[in-house]
Formats: sequence, C-alpha cells, structure tokens
Amino acid sequence: MRLSFLYSEDQDDFAQKALARLARLSNVDVATVAIGHRNLRQELQDSCDGDGRLVLALSKELPTHQSASAREIWAPLLLRVEAGQAKTFGIVLLDDLMLPPLLQRAPWARGQVGLRAIEAWAIAWSNPNRETGAPSEQLEDGMAHGLLELLLERVVDESASLQLSCTCANTRTRFAAEFALRAGQYFETVQILYVPHRVAVLRDSVVAQITPAGRALWILDGYEGPMPERPKDASILILGEAGGIAIPAAKAVAGEKDIAEVLDRSLQLIALIPNVAAIELPFSTFELEELLPRLFEKHWTLAERLARKAGVFFRVNHRVAEAIWLYEELKQQAEQQGKPSCVQDCDNELYWLRAGGNRKLHISEADQGSFEF
Repeated sequence: MRLSFLYSEDQDDFAQKALARLARLSNVDVATVAIGHRNLRQELQDSCDGDGRLVLALSKELPTHQSASAREIWAPLLLRVEAGQAKTFGIVLLDDLMLPPLLQRAPWARGQVGLRAIEAWAIAWSNPNRETGAPSEQLEDGMAHGLLELLLERVVDESASLQLSCTCANTRTRFAAEFALRAGQYFETVQILYVPHRVAVLRDSVVAQITPAGRALWILDGYEGPMPERPKDASILILGEAGGIAIPAAKAVAGEKDIAEVLDRSLQLIALIPNVAAIELPFSTFELEELLPRLFEKHWTLAERLARKAGVFFRVNHRVAEAIWLYEELKQQAEQQGKPSCVQDCDNELYWLRAGGNRKLHISEADQGSFEF
C-alpha cells in the first residue's frame, strides 16, 4: 500500500520517529513530504489528488503565513470528507492547531500518542479486511501502577521482548487473550502460542513457529525456557510461572483432571489426530505431555493407541524430534509394562528416525489396523 506522510518541516524529530515506525510494516510503502509555511496549500492539493492514503502531522505554525481563508487552505481535505472519504487520511496535531470541525470526522490524535495512531492507521488501511476485536474492561481495570502503559511502551512502541509471570495458568491465558486484543491494532499479525511444555523438544517445536513475519506480536502463554530469538521488527511477550514482571493471579485455580476426564479426553485426541500429512494437529502437544503419563499408569491399551497414532502423525509430517521423544516414552513404558512387541516396534521406528527420518509411511487402512488405532 502506498502511503503519503506529510509533516511540518520544523517537526523533523517527530517525523523521523513516525517514519521509523512505518518502516517496520511489511506492506506499506511511504512517500514523505516536508511542508513549509509557504507551500501548505500546494502540497495538500498535490497529495490529495486521487484516493491514496495520507497521514498529516501538523503544527499551528503551518497556516500562519497563508493569505487564504481556512476553507481555502484545507479545501483538499474537506473535499475528501464531503465525498465520504474521511477514513482515507489521518491527522496528528502536534500542538494547538485549530482545524475546521468537519475534519474531525477523520481519524486524528494528539502529540506523541499520535505515533501509535499512525502505525494503527497504516495497518488498518493496508489490510482492510482484517478482523479486530475490542478488549474487555477487565484488562485495564486489573493493571495497577501503569502496567498496561509499560507494556505498550515496551512491546508496541519498541520492537522488544518482555517477560511477565503469574502462578495461575488461567490468569495467564486470559491475560494473553486480552492483551492480544488490546495491542492487536498496532501489529500486522498477532499470534498466541500455548507453550506450558516441560519437555524441551515439544516446547522448542512450538517456539520454532516464531519466524520473520513483518510487524508481528508473539505471545507465549506458559513458556518456561531460554528467551527465544526475536525476528526483526517483531515483539515477544512471555507469560510464565516465574521471572520478569509479576501480575496478580486470580483466586480460582483449576484442579487436576480425574481419571475419567483423562480417559474421555484421550479418546477425543485419538479421533482428532489427522490420518494424513500436511494437516495441523488440532490441539496443543502439551496435552500429550500431560495426559500420557497418567494414561500409561491407568490404561495401557488406550495410552498405546494414543502414542502410536501421534507418533505416526509426527513422523509423516517430518516432525522428527517430537517423534523421537514420543517413541522413546512409549518404549520406556512398554519395557516397564512387559510389552516386548511394542518395544521392538519402537526400536524400529527410532532406528529410522535417528538415521534421518527417510522412511515414509503411507497411512492406509491396513496400517491403522496394525497399529490398533
């Protein structure tokens, strides 16, 4: 998207900050125009030709040397408003400049807050079909001592990584969702990754999704591990159990699932695991990490079915590290349970996986029967 950025030539410091923010956006091409006291009308006229998107950073000194009336000076913008195009430009007022009331129909902001607004306008214009939600009031109400503003300064104003902590998993998950809504307007993409894993290969497989994607916000819910490498122009917010800035926990804490819930959920997961390659796993691998130990202890047959089907999914999707972890877990449990046939199957799978994962299995009706899915 082409964007024209017009600014008062005596406000170069603000302009450079704004341009630095716009440079972080992957789908925005910016043309800059420095407006002097004597060329305001002409620059407005030239920039308003057509329906291109405009951002104007204006100060009260600009119109002081104009002999024309306010209506004549601001005519190009007023014509846009009268034509129903008020949302095609945004105005940042850098001081007490008085504008015609009709221009208030356009997006506008004041002072340094305008830097965030400029970024939000550009993102909205470049992706008009993007769906955005409104945050609930609970997030702002629950953030004492300026925590919300600190988060916006560090994560939105900068491209940075920031760590928060809370002992309550439910609070972390709610906070992640609410902050994603609150900050989403300032990012081209927002991705929440659920990463409460303690098994490193499962955790690292999820974190590997953090890849260069323009101006992106990555929120890691439940993450405990080394600080991930942050792509250029992205921000990362980590919500873990400890470390970083503490946020208050909610009173309600979820209890551990009873064995009936474990069995029911395990049956659901078996049905959810895709039988073909190139389809995403529709649940977090943390559920495998969490459910399998209790399932092995209480219901071997169901645990083996779940582990085998997940193992095939990882292998045919070339997720080798996760497949190795799973078959090692299954082999260890099979040895403890006295299941030599399962141990042999795991050894066979692990051999090929460690040899480079070159053996590819086409999942057929027979294959599924042999694995007792």
